[in-house]
Amino acid sequence: MSKPIFTGIFAALALLLALVLPVAAREEFRAYASDVTLRTDGSVAVIETLDVNAEGIAIRRGIYRDIPVTMLSESGNKIRIALDVQAVTRDGDPEPFRVERMGDFQRIWIGDADRLLRPGVHTYTIRYTMDRMVRPSADGGDELYWNATGNYWDFPIVTAVARVQLPDGAVIDNLAAYAGPAGSREAAVTITRQSANSAIFRTQAELAPAEGMTFAVSFQKGIIAYPEGTHAWIQALSDQRETLLAVGSVLILLLYNFTAWLRVGRDPPKGTIIPLFHPPKDFSPALTHYVSKWGFANSGWTAMTAAIFSLGVKGLVRIDNPDKELTVTATGREPAEKLPVGEQVLFNYFASRKAVTFDKANGVELATKRGEFTAAIERENRAVWFNNNTGFAVFSFVLAAAMIGAMVVFDVLEPLWLIVAVVAGILMGIIGSVAYGAITSGNWFSRLFVLVWVVIFGFNFAGGALDIFTGLNINNAALAAGSLVLISVVFSILMRAPTVQGRKVMDDIEGFRLYLETAEKNRLNMVAEPPMTVERFERILPYAIALGVERPWSEHFEAELARNAVDDAAPDYSPGFYRGGRGFSPGNLSSAIATASSGMAAAGEKLRAMDNQTPPR
Repeated sequence: MSKPIFTGIFAALALLLALVLPVAAREEFRAYASDVTLRTDGSVAVIETLDVNAEGIAIRRGIYRDIPVTMLSESGNKIRIALDVQAVTRDGDPEPFRVERMGDFQRIWIGDADRLLRPGVHTYTIRYTMDRMVRPSADGGDELYWNATGNYWDFPIVTAVARVQLPDGAVIDNLAAYAGPAGSREAAVTITRQSANSAIFRTQAELAPAEGMTFAVSFQKGIIAYPEGTHAWIQALSDQRETLLAVGSVLILLLYNFTAWLRVGRDPPKGTIIPLFHPPKDFSPALTHYVSKWGFANSGWTAMTAAIFSLGVKGLVRIDNPDKELTVTATGREPAEKLPVGEQVLFNYFASRKAVTFDKANGVELATKRGEFTAAIERENRAVWFNNNTGFAVFSFVLAAAMIGAMVVFDVLEPLWLIVAVVAGILMGIIGSVAYGAITSGNWFSRLFVLVWVVIFGFNFAGGALDIFTGLNINNAALAAGSLVLISVVFSILMRAPTVQGRKVMDDIEGFRLYLETAEKNRLNMVAEPPMTVERFERILPYAIALGVERPWSEHFEAELARNAVDDAAPDYSPGFYRGGRGFSPGNLSSAIATASSGMAAAGEKLRAMDNQTPPR
């Protein structure tokens, strides 16, 4: 044989192999058989047999089957269908499987996640039942409408056959079948009526991916026994459990929280806020901070900073901040009078250590003292000025968790949506809480507050109505789960309420803060303001730090110095309890004090963040 002829034959064989191999390696369903037996209660028993060619490309460990579990009634209401997968085999042997809810579908995952399939043809058999599959037909009888193969395969189906068996006594009136994509009316199916109550349907051509075969069989009334009375009513409620449970949960939680808030969370009426020139009587700077913030802001470091400055003003400690390091040194003096509980904790600590630098080496110890400092104030003042009503807030979270759990148990909320909804609810709650904290007063807030809850309930109610009375697919359970978390988070903030005496003190503190914040701006309008002295400035400075207005208070004092309105101030005045790198000078006083106070609080917070062994309070 000549070389050109040999080369031509070789090229032809190579081309033939190139054309044949992809076909041989195609992953497909060689055959798909569905045997459907209708029962008198309207349920069907199904046996599906699938001959699957696996090549390790997309079909590596097994397959999955998606089955719709909802449909619409004549009135447009959603009907829920119970799917019960009884057994799955592969090549005659039991095969692992699990069923997962995916919206209006349930997916049967088939295969062992730890084992790869050998390439070749495998025969899968799926046995399952589904209830409520019969509905009234257009000719006045009943009808079984069945998608025999599903339309959600990624692989072609070479041949498909479906066999249907009706109950004894049923007589088939009409038969119809369609092949193609979902909604197709192409009658490319061969229909064979075997007997009065059985028929066979066969596809006339290969089904492409996402194509399937559907058939409809109508028969006379009286064969199927529909539920009546209480059973029918319970079934109707079950159909709408996704909506009813979701909206009902939101309504119940809102009613509980609103009732609890009316009982224990409503604030006493707020008084008129007027500028006050002195802090509340017998209130330390730290306690002033604690009451004004309804607890401790910045994990207590701001209040601790104010207390250290208060010890400095009293001559008990000295604060040195030459560069980046900040050191508190005991002066060796004893208090002239009994110290507030928080300041006593700090005084004992600094007196025992002589000098303490705010650095990593002392981080654990400082964080511990900060905890003792805040605990001492809380023990003495718990429930005196305000109540957190923690028990009511905790019960709200427990109730919300129980309702969300019920939605999962009753198969109306998928685990993935559960996670998304909870995270979204928490984030919205945090954002709402921050916004609430930024709002001080005003009737517009009351209107906004009402609007927020109207919107929350309105969204859930509207979503439920759309889901019940229309074909729109609204994920009411996820919407409700997020709303439940949001309601609990926000009401845990709103549930806090001042006592009657606490409300009065809070009004006084607000008036005092207003004075400190606007003293320089409204200097000419202040009536009966005490004259500025060094003693007055230093005595009030820790309170300004506690309330976060040390800069405007220092600027006021600085302006008074510039006007020579502070009779007892030396020309080169600087606080005796503080030494900084930049020192104090005209035009620099307010910045230096603000830097010192914020620097100490920031240093403490940084140490807490670095010390993972000490949890934040």
